[in-house]
Amino acid sequence: MAYQNGPTPASGGRSFRQLALAVALEKAVSEAETAISGAGQFMQDWEYWESPEGSVRFCSPACERITGYRPEQFLVEPKLLREIVLPEDANLCGEFQREAFAHPQQRSLQFRIRRADMARCRWLEHHSQPVYDEQGHFLGVRASNRDYTAEKEAELQSQRLREDWPE
Repeated sequence: MAYQNGPTPASGGRSFRQLALAVALEKAVSEAETAISGAGQFMQDWEYWESPEGSVRFCSPACERITGYRPEQFLVEPKLLREIVLPEDANLCGEFQREAFAHPQQRSLQFRIRRADMARCRWLEHHSQPVYDEQGHFLGVRASNRDYTAEKEAELQSQRLREDWPE
């Protein structure tokens, strides 16, 4: 028995057209996820999206190169974002985060983290901006962290040399 556009018992009451649209939508979503995941593999900066409730909704693979932690670890344990910050920079980062959510706007900050292997600290240049849906509802903050340790160490070495330079 063939059905033109009417519902079938096997389709849960959905028409052929509704089923075809659902399959096409599922395929489009799968292709978009694959494209995003593929692009994420080539990001140099660590990108993530944090919701107003504190969950991490996206975390790029670059976080592992920078922090030593896998993206899944930040998704499952969002407080890890704060725990890796050096104690000397924790208050600065905490205030920055509170402001980012209380008064959403583009912001930048430089701070240090401790890698998972505890080898040494890394200097991060952090940029964040608010994320909104089509209706203007605040969905959280998108952040980009660049490891600029080499540049910062060169800057600090230059400062030390200038301070030690005889007048």
